[in-house]
Amino acid sequence: DDLYSECKLYLTDKIESNNYQNEFVDAAYQVILMCEANLMNYNHAMDGYEFIINFHPDPIVRINASWDYEDLESLLGQGGAERSNEQTEEEYKTKKLKKLLKRINNDPLKQQILSKYDKKVTKEYNLLTKEIKNTNERITKTDLSLNDRKKIEQKIYNSTDQKIIQKSIENVMKAGSRTEEEKQKSLIEDLVMSSGIEIHTDNNVSGEIIPNEYRLNQNYPNPF
Repeated sequence: DDLYSECKLYLTDKIESNNYQNEFVDAAYQVILMCEANLMNYNHAMDGYEFIINFHPDPIVRINASWDYEDLESLLGQGGAERSNEQTEEEYKTKKLKKLLKRINNDPLKQQILSKYDKKVTKEYNLLTKEIKNTNERITKTDLSLNDRKKIEQKIYNSTDQKIIQKSIENVMKAGSRTEEEKQKSLIEDLVMSSGIEIHTDNNVSGEIIPNEYRLNQNYPNPF
């Protein structure tokens, strides 16, 4: 336990020093959350994964975090479906973002990381608006509103990325309420989607659904 605590404090200090690039910060924060889980601070770890799921610039990192979140949810035996009630994914996400942003205001570490995330997505957004010569749409402020975040996501992410982000939220909503079989099926779907493979299906004579075409999007590295 002392080792995990010392590691967590050491990496927190490194991130808050603001002397390191985003790649180091990402890796360090993942290790911090691993330390929280090993220290059985499950709620702290889950809060960190929710932070990643809702704010990280990379959709693949988001969906991976959603599975880490569900694993911890299963350990705690909490039911995601009960918690989300009859909310749509958009309603759930908006409500969750408001709560997360409020908590981030009291968390210097998350503030530091969110600042890096926001700079990255804002830069990408402004580059795209510059390309289409729509300078009126540029975002120059550093304190992004919920509408800003929604507008940025709609602009910088392609349809596959947006599906991955949507699936990440869905995984959180259903965490703790799925059977093991449902979890495995969903995980396979996520792996296929994250790899950029498009599977088109036809019904055969027996009524089973079989794939008739695989397509690898160039936006993603070949996993094979």
